[in-house]
Amino acid sequence: MKYFIILSVAILFSWSKKEEDYFLNGKYKTEFKKEFDYQNSTIIFKDSSYSRVFANGKKSNGTIKYWKYFLILKDENSSQIMEIKRSEIKNDEFFVGLKETDPQKSETASYLDINIALGKFTKVK
Repeated sequence: MKYFIILSVAILFSWSKKEEDYFLNGKYKTEFKKEFDYQNSTIIFKDSSYSRVFANGKKSNGTIKYWKYFLILKDENSSQIMEIKRSEIKNDEFFVGLKETDPQKSETASYLDINIALGKFTKVK
């Protein structure tokens, strides 16, 4: 009986891994429309952090927060965030929303953010 319980628990844990458990890793190229081309960059992800090199040579680091349905990318020293649907990160190409946030409010109140641009991430092979 003891072995049956251990085997059952192991099977349940192996089935519980869903696509939402993916983490961003690797190198991506970001592209935004002309009015937001200052955001175009190459970005390297490693689990819950990233480093970003903009087209003008400026560098920035940031953190990734993994929520149930979205990822939030936040550059250090910036009030802008990028929001990605978690179900899309397994693809080599996905869209990202650039948002302006209010630094005075709680980070969980995303309904107060203002969408300012839509961009695309493409994995660099």
